[in-house]
Amino acid sequence: MKAIQQIPKKIRQALKAELKQGEKIKWLGSPIPAGYALRAVPLTILGIIITVFFIFWMGNAVDFKVPDLSDAFALFSLIFLLFGIPGLFLGIALLGSPIWLFTKADLIAYVITDQWAIILDGTLGEVRIRSFYPHHFEKNTLKAKGDGSGDLIFAEETPPAQSSGNVFSALQAIVQGPGFYAIANVRDARRRLDPLLKKKKKGPAQCLDEGDGECNDAVTDTMNWKPLNTSSSNFDPYKLSIPTKRLLTYKTTLGVKAFCGLFMAVGIGCLSYVGPRQHGRWIPESFVEEGLAQLVSLLFLLAGASLLYFLSSPRLFDGKNNIFRKGRGKRQKIISFSEIYALQLIPHSVSNSDGPDYTNYQLNIILNNGQRENVVNYHNQKNAQSDAKTIAEFIGKKVFFSPD
Repeated sequence: MKAIQQIPKKIRQALKAELKQGEKIKWLGSPIPAGYALRAVPLTILGIIITVFFIFWMGNAVDFKVPDLSDAFALFSLIFLLFGIPGLFLGIALLGSPIWLFTKADLIAYVITDQWAIILDGTLGEVRIRSFYPHHFEKNTLKAKGDGSGDLIFAEETPPAQSSGNVFSALQAIVQGPGFYAIANVRDARRRLDPLLKKKKKGPAQCLDEGDGECNDAVTDTMNWKPLNTSSSNFDPYKLSIPTKRLLTYKTTLGVKAFCGLFMAVGIGCLSYVGPRQHGRWIPESFVEEGLAQLVSLLFLLAGASLLYFLSSPRLFDGKNNIFRKGRGKRQKIISFSEIYALQLIPHSVSNSDGPDYTNYQLNIILNNGQRENVVNYHNQKNAQSDAKTIAEFIGKKVFFSPD
């Protein structure tokens, strides 16, 4: 365990400001730089692949020679080359990720107090603070080495379910998911969490549809208030629509459709360029010069189409047949309104590795047998509560909301 004087001054000042009056530090530590840097190995491998690909991409765009700018087609090839520069920079950045993590380790502090766990990160100038209540690390995972060092991962917040909604954040989550990483004597840190888990208490549930007052009953006292393992984002991907008086349905927002369409447009455009426009044929003669580029273009197209298909999967409340329906085909779930006890709205903190943390609001169905089924997740609290009340009124049930 570190002494508070051993951490950088700005981290120490931020920690003192974060502690409540009478709150005591039970454990304090920082990542071991060399061990923390090893977490970037997957990103380094990915960086090698991306860098090599975009070197071939850019070289192939100009046939590995200086383009003649007097030729209109050569000018188009140069523009296509420029599109590869961001990808090349990304690959180089990933190659240098071990160095970044090595230097970052000294500017991170892990803290366990008598009330919660805290991560302080001062790598970007201003100190970023993430606080975790006991329910965030109730199902923690310990990975220890022979020398006693290791990782203590907070399972309830583990990526990729909680990510900021973009690819680079998901990659960063590999090395920056919530938890204490590369710390000395990891078992001691885990022992310090046990007292917090033993005294963990649930806050009162509120009824959104009954004056927003407390509505604890025998069910809410035993109800599971931990978020289900679903995807999260820092925007609302769905919007509740009321096409008829007997139907409520969720539809993907215009932003989601545009995002998926962008992937598809890039795939179609690139596939067209490296196909008949550049070489006069669809079937490649050289895998390196043509086939690999066509394959990546096709992957972009399929990724956009698959994502749109997945996100547009039906989620509706059918008042005519009194059922909730979610999904398609064999994965489709149908729940009768008579099987539903209530709706549950849970706020939960989401760790964002390349920006501020944010809160999602998970709307679930609580069945009569106590099991739960996720309906949708929100980023906007006002939209979440408004839609939850609308659905509750439509199906004739209560909405339980946990303010904690």
